[in-house]
Amino acid sequence: YYTETSGGSDYTTSVAACDSSEFVRELYNGRKIILARGYSIFESSTYSSFFSEVTWVARDDLRTLTTMLMEDCEHRSLVDLLGSEGPDMILVDGSLTGRLMHGDKEFRADRFEGFPSRYYDSLLALLKMVAEKGTVIAFVSKSSESRSLISRIMKDSDPVPEESEERTAHIVDHVLIKSLAKRPGYSKPVLFGGSGFSLPGSIWTFHLLPSISDLPMKIDFLSQGSEYDPGILRMIVDTLFWAYSGQKVYNIWLSKVDNMVKFRTEEVEKNLYAGV
Repeated sequence: YYTETSGGSDYTTSVAACDSSEFVRELYNGRKIILARGYSIFESSTYSSFFSEVTWVARDDLRTLTTMLMEDCEHRSLVDLLGSEGPDMILVDGSLTGRLMHGDKEFRADRFEGFPSRYYDSLLALLKMVAEKGTVIAFVSKSSESRSLISRIMKDSDPVPEESEERTAHIVDHVLIKSLAKRPGYSKPVLFGGSGFSLPGSIWTFHLLPSISDLPMKIDFLSQGSEYDPGILRMIVDTLFWAYSGQKVYNIWLSKVDNMVKFRTEEVEKNLYAGV
C-alpha cells in the first residue's frame, strides 16, 4: 500500500497552478461584505476570477458558502487559462473529493438562489475541458481527514475483527502514513466513488510524503478511464517531489500563486474602505 521513493525522472515543468482567497467582514446591520478571488498562473500569465457581494448570510452557512465561492473562482479562472494555454499539468490547492461532496442544499442567504447548481456546472465544465485537452489535473491538500486508504486496507483484510475497527475508527490516513512510513514515498491510489455526478472519467486519491520530517499531502486526480494510468501517477509523483522545497514551500508553483492571490489588509483598506 506504500511505495518508497524520492521521485524519478518523469516530472514536468509545464505546470499551471491555482489557488484562491477570501475576505469577509460583518457590518453593523448584520450583513456581510464577501470578497473572493481565484488566480491561475502558467509561466508569465495570470488568469483571475473575482466575486464581491454585500449580503445577509446565516452564520452557520457562511464558512461553507465562502469556501465554495473561492473554489468557484478557481474553476472559472482555470477554464479561462485552458482556453489560451496548454500546460502538461494543473495543480489546484484543495480537495477534489471534498468539492464533489458539498451537496446541492441551498444556502440561507440573500441572492444566492441556485448557486450550488452553478458551482457544479463550473466544476464539471473544468473537468470536461481537462479531459478533452488531455491535461493532467491534481488537487493537493496539506491537511486532510481522508480515510480512503484505511478503508481500502480494512476492506482488503476482510473479515476485520471488531476491536480493530473500533481502534481505527478515529485514525485518518495522514496519521497512519506519518506513524508507519520510514522513508518518503506515496500510497496506493484508491478509487473515489458515489459522487452522483456524471464525470469524464474516474477520481483517484493517494497520499504523498515528500520528507520524513514533513506531513503527507493528499492528492486527488482525474483519470479518463475506469482505472488510473500508471504513467500519469508517476508523472504526478515525480513532479511533486521535484517541486518540493521544504516544509514552508511544499510546492514551488502553489506557493507562488498562494502568495499572489492572498487578500492583504492594506489592499482591502485602500480599494474597498476608501470608497465607503
